[in-house]
Amino acid sequence: MKGIKRFFRAEDGVSAIVVALLMVVFLSVAALVTDLGIAYYKRTELQSAVDAAALAGAYLLPDQEGASAAARNYLQLNGVNPANAQITFTLGSRGNSIIRVGYAQQKRSYFANVFGINTLNYSCNAKATTGIRAAKGAFDYLLFSGSPTGTLEMKTNFHIYGSVHSNYNFTTSYRNGYIEGAAEAVGTAYANSGVVVGALISGAPFVPMVSFTEVINQMVPTVFDQSYWLPAVNLVAADNCMYFTGRTRIYGGGNLVLKKGMKLTGSLYVEGNLYVYGANIQGENGNTCILMSDTSVLYVTGSIYVEKNFKGAGSIFAGGSINFAGGSDKLTDKKPLTLYSSNGNITLNVGSTHGYGIVYAPLGNVSVGGGNTTWHGSIIGNTISYIPANLTMYANDVQLPFIIGSRTAFLIE
Repeated sequence: MKGIKRFFRAEDGVSAIVVALLMVVFLSVAALVTDLGIAYYKRTELQSAVDAAALAGAYLLPDQEGASAAARNYLQLNGVNPANAQITFTLGSRGNSIIRVGYAQQKRSYFANVFGINTLNYSCNAKATTGIRAAKGAFDYLLFSGSPTGTLEMKTNFHIYGSVHSNYNFTTSYRNGYIEGAAEAVGTAYANSGVVVGALISGAPFVPMVSFTEVINQMVPTVFDQSYWLPAVNLVAADNCMYFTGRTRIYGGGNLVLKKGMKLTGSLYVEGNLYVYGANIQGENGNTCILMSDTSVLYVTGSIYVEKNFKGAGSIFAGGSINFAGGSDKLTDKKPLTLYSSNGNITLNVGSTHGYGIVYAPLGNVSVGGGNTTWHGSIIGNTISYIPANLTMYANDVQLPFIIGSRTAFLIE
C-alpha cells in the first residue's frame, strides 16, 4: 500500500508539467483563433464595403470616370482608404459595362506572432453591372386609365382577353362586351347586363403610372452618324420625300416641316416639332405620310403631327402630342409599334388591322379611332376618350425591343 502511494506522489510532478504544456498549446490555439476571428470579421466588413462601392459605381456606367469616383467615395464612407483600391472596367457578353473593385488589406496580428505569423493578408473583389428590373403597375392591364378624376367608359362593342383598370370609375354604355379578366376601378366599377366580366371590382387600389425614362435610354442613340442644325424657325423640305437612314440628329429647337412625306429605316432625333405633310414615298400610295421599319426609332422633343397616314412599325417617342390625323393608319403585322408621349396626347386611327405593342400617354389623353381592330398589347393613358368599334385586345405576344422598368445595379461576382 505504501508503494502505491509513493508511485502517485512521484507522478505529481509529471502531471504538472503535462498540464503546463497543454495550457501553452491551448492558449496558443486560442490566440490563433482569436486573430483569425478578427481577420474574418475585418474581411467581412471589407467585402461589404467593396460590394457597396461596386454597386454605387455601376449606377453611373458607362461613364467610367464617374463610376470610379462613386466607387471610391463609397469606400471612404465605409472607412476604407480609397487610394488603395483597384478599379477596372470590362464589357459583358451583351455589351454591358462591368465595374470591378478589388482591395487587398494587411493587418498586424495580435497573438499569432507566437507562431511566427506577424501579419494577416486578405483581399476582396466585387463585380457589378446594371440591368432593367421589369415594371408592373399599369402594364399589367390591357386597357388602363390613370386619371383620379376621369371615368373609363366603354362606348362600343369590345372583347378584351385580359384586365382593365381605372383610377377613377369604370362603366360600359354598350350592351355587348366581354372582359376575360377583371374590370377594376378605384371608385365604382359598373357593367351593363349584356357585358360579361370575369370580375367586377370597385374600390380597387390606386395604380401609379410607370416611368419610361429607361426605355428612352435604351432606345434613343446618344452618338449620331450625321447632325444638322435646325434654327428656331421652320425648316421646310418641300420638293422630295425625306429618307433617313443610320442615326440622324436635327437640333436647334425649331420646326421640321416635311412637305412630301418621310421614310425612316434608322434613328431620327429631332429637337423641336415635326410636321409631316403630303405623300411622295416611292412604292406607296398617295395617302402614306410616314413609312417606318420595325427597327426604326423616332424621337421628337416637341410634338409630332402627321397629315395623312402612318404605315409600318417601330418606336415613336415625343415630349408633346402625337397626332396621326389621317383616317387609316396601317401597321406591320407581327411587328411591334410603340407610341409614347411623355406630356401630351396620342391620336391615331387603326381600323381593320392588327396592331402589336404599346400606346402610352401617362399625362395625356389617348384616342384610338377606327373599327374592327385587334390590338395585342396595352393602351394606357391618363384618360382614354375613344377606342375602336369592335375592339379585340390580347396580351402582346411579339417581343418588344426594350424592357419597361427601372434601371438597377446588381452584383455578378
